[in-house]
Amino acid sequence: MIDTPGTIIVPFAALGLPARTVTLTFDDGPAGDGAVTERLLAVLAARQVQAGFCVRGSEVAHYPSIVQRLVGDGHLLVNHSFAHDLRLVMMGREAIGAEIDRGDAAIGQALAIDHYRSRFFRPPGGMVTDHLLAAVRERDMRVLPISFFAYDHLVSPAVAPRLLEYLLARIRRDDGGLLVLHDGMAPPIWMPHCIPSHFNCANRAWVPEVVNLLIERLRDDGFSVGIDGLS
Repeated sequence: MIDTPGTIIVPFAALGLPARTVTLTFDDGPAGDGAVTERLLAVLAARQVQAGFCVRGSEVAHYPSIVQRLVGDGHLLVNHSFAHDLRLVMMGREAIGAEIDRGDAAIGQALAIDHYRSRFFRPPGGMVTDHLLAAVRERDMRVLPISFFAYDHLVSPAVAPRLLEYLLARIRRDDGGLLVLHDGMAPPIWMPHCIPSHFNCANRAWVPEVVNLLIERLRDDGFSVGIDGLS
């Protein structure tokens, strides 16, 4: 899907996915604190929707049972690096490859699978370099794109309803979408101790509720929601 340097943002019409389909992906989890990812999984199960989960290896190591449930429920597991270091964009091929391998090793340990290899990699920060493409290709992986960026990682529970309306409007305009929301929150390296509160964006508690409403309204509009188009 992505074979040139730039960003992971690719217009929906250029993704080769069927019209009127929406693929949901979730970055930076699994989030065990407050059971955000588990509540999200319950919503997806109730709606019979499979999604992509772009997981941080560092969090996978803390919540292996959630990762096992992700796979058991039929969701797509995506390597989102181990440490979610935004400086990945400045790294060379070998350093990026080591970070990818470390992420896959954490996933493999959680799933008890030796030599586990993810199908997709989504770089933290969303920047794609020649070095990153080389590291991904060496591992027979692909970079997982998005069709637009909603900046949901800047959204708090207080303004989440407005984000829902924006997502719906953009999907209707594009006649489909490959979306990213964040069930977890990787704090910036300059703010490593950001504590969730009702009024800041570190609080991801709103995500399952918004996803539930998003799926309902998309289906009412005749969209299909799932991961069937990702191959």
